[in-house]
Amino acid sequence: MKTRLFMGSLAEEQGVEQLKEKYLEGPNGWFGDLKEGDLLIPSEASIVSKLLIVRKIEYLGENQRYYFDILKEYIPSKKSSLVFGSKYFKLDIVTFTNAYKPAFSMGNKSHFYKLKINKKYQNIDIQDFEFSELNARNIYVTENVEEISEKHEGDIFFIVSDEESGYQLIETLEYEADDTFNKINLKDISSRINIEKYGLKGALENFKKYKYKNKVSLINDIISALENQKFYKHPLTSNLGMFYNILIVNETINKKHKEDGSDENYIDNDSNDDNLSEQKELNRYCFISEEEINTIEELLRFKKNIILEGVPGVGKTYIAEKIAKRIVGDKTDNIKTIQFHQSYSYEDFIEGLRPTEDGSHFEAYPGFLKRLCDNIKEHNKWNENFVVIIDEINRGNISKIFGEVFMLIESDKRDNTTVYLPYSREKSFTIPSNIYFIGTMNTVDRSISLFDMALRRRFANYEIKPCFNDEHEEVKEEIKKYLKEVNSKKLNILWDKIKK
Repeated sequence: MKTRLFMGSLAEEQGVEQLKEKYLEGPNGWFGDLKEGDLLIPSEASIVSKLLIVRKIEYLGENQRYYFDILKEYIPSKKSSLVFGSKYFKLDIVTFTNAYKPAFSMGNKSHFYKLKINKKYQNIDIQDFEFSELNARNIYVTENVEEISEKHEGDIFFIVSDEESGYQLIETLEYEADDTFNKINLKDISSRINIEKYGLKGALENFKKYKYKNKVSLINDIISALENQKFYKHPLTSNLGMFYNILIVNETINKKHKEDGSDENYIDNDSNDDNLSEQKELNRYCFISEEEINTIEELLRFKKNIILEGVPGVGKTYIAEKIAKRIVGDKTDNIKTIQFHQSYSYEDFIEGLRPTEDGSHFEAYPGFLKRLCDNIKEHNKWNENFVVIIDEINRGNISKIFGEVFMLIESDKRDNTTVYLPYSREKSFTIPSNIYFIGTMNTVDRSISLFDMALRRRFANYEIKPCFNDEHEEVKEEIKKYLKEVNSKKLNILWDKIKK
């Protein structure tokens, strides 16, 4: 049996304190597929210092407790990016979505995911892996791989077209040794490789439109390096999340249909004004910045499923509706809203049996999601986006509601993976790739269930926090004015706390 290696970040205080006693405890399902004998590298504030082995697992009612032994201590401590950015591991969707954006995928809770070891290193003891800059991958963007004289094993090369063609992605290579390369199929990492369509220059115009300053800066750096030194070098351990988003999952470029029938990338100034007006509204009523809204939208477009979680009253549903409008554009009828509850079932959501009008027999009846999927397929609505907002998603029994369709909501299984539906006996049901799911979750109510790992890994998670910041001076002044008018001692104490 091959050794399995997991990595994960710890909750700031509880997990770190527990680990000092050589154990970790959490709700059932919290640790995913981690089993006795597995190895674990825990990350504490993006730093790793130990290699652990699971010695024993105890089941304590609704909780699990994992006991560990220390196999190796890394002295000095290592940045966690040196681990998952090393040549020892395969590049895959788990690494990109969990390793580089852990805060969005799991909030501040402990989570553990399996690292896939490259075949050539599977016979080497994991304790002998050297996590250092020398063994960390670099990513290059270039028109010609021969322009790079110094190459290291595991380096990744994005080969792009010339400037006139907009620096479109042609192929992706991984350096082996002795000037040999393996071609990487990026479909294994993401189902959408839009840089092939739009190129770096198209992406640049798009990010300028939406005022993504950091992304604009990075693409300008890449294009400048291509023009001046023929290649751009980016360590895999440095800000890969943004780099990956630019090269692979950029899909928000608007397209305008010309009178002659051809498509053209363009900047829609009217649409941009609408976005600015909408942003002011979000700032005023939800105290959420443009950068946060853009991040949520990016995560949804990438993962296709996202859960907005937070305490009551922070605007989760309101924000979900605004994000949905960005996804569907002017086709607001394509936004569908439902609410899960304890009585909501598979028969309501997927399909069930209903009596016929004359009551003579029962027949299969499509539920909410199946009707939506059938509508897209029957009326050929593949060029439109649809958003399903699931309010109070954790109030329902998720496994019961989704049933066998649960697997199909993953972004890389849309359109191509099928399941058999028992009531209608449909043999090849699929979920279209143009359906996006936004769930809202109340994190305060203790009476509702926690999500298991199977659900969490299929959804990106983003916490909506109650807050004021410097952008909300107008709201602060309105509150201050009101408090002076009512002249309440208790409210003034509250205002002092808000200011702090």
